[in-house]
Amino acid sequence: MDKTDLRLESAPNFRDILEPLLREGLPVRTGLLFRSGELSEITDRDMELLREAGIRLICDLRTPGERRGREFRGKDGFSPLLRTIPLYHGSLDMSRLQFMLFLIFKGPKFDFQHFIREQYHDIAFYRTTEIRELFTLISQEENLPAVIHCTAGKDRSGVIAALIQLFLGASRQTVMGDYLATNKFTTPRKEGLARMLRRLSLYRVSREKFDPLLTAHASYLAPVLDEIEHRFHGAEAYLREYCGIEGKTLNNLKRLFLNPVNKTS
Repeated sequence: MDKTDLRLESAPNFRDILEPLLREGLPVRTGLLFRSGELSEITDRDMELLREAGIRLICDLRTPGERRGREFRGKDGFSPLLRTIPLYHGSLDMSRLQFMLFLIFKGPKFDFQHFIREQYHDIAFYRTTEIRELFTLISQEENLPAVIHCTAGKDRSGVIAALIQLFLGASRQTVMGDYLATNKFTTPRKEGLARMLRRLSLYRVSREKFDPLLTAHASYLAPVLDEIEHRFHGAEAYLREYCGIEGKTLNNLKRLFLNPVNKTS
């Protein structure tokens, strides 16, 4: 089984985090780290693909409210370690009813674009404890292969994937290209999600206003990458000095993911 080409029908944004680096010519080991949208509706076929890929760890970046009733459940002896590492502030943890009321009463005037940009900044500069926990987990060989996911695999997973890719030597162009690839993978479901959001808002919020929740834009991720470069001159210093990730953890990540052999067996 070629893990690099692993695709899930129930999670279209599921893909290898390091495969873009391989295409750039970097000596990375693919098949060890994946990003995805939520896995709560995984099919039996996709469950078997994860089993065949040897997935040992699933890191869920969603809030408790997002996870409620929409959790991954293994079956038939396939039960990878599940770790929840919420990357949003608790005040944003809404039930479906709370979210609906928010859309109805505040949605028409709410700046969703500003909200998304703030969330990217908050993830990188206020959720350092969670980033440290996540990087520590994926630096342990017994936890690999691993999957990191949020709801759509766009924002929280996108920021985390970018940090990992930059740390392992990817160019800014490669990182941004992989981030924007979300738009290609999520297109089949985007309009359905837009219709659902419109219904929840009782059609008080236009389709256009919801676009930041549905589409990856370079202008969301770029300011975070710019600030990391300006303040720390690279992802490694940011992870070590700002996130407090130990040197041995970062060294383990390089040992596990950087290798002259391009693919895992």
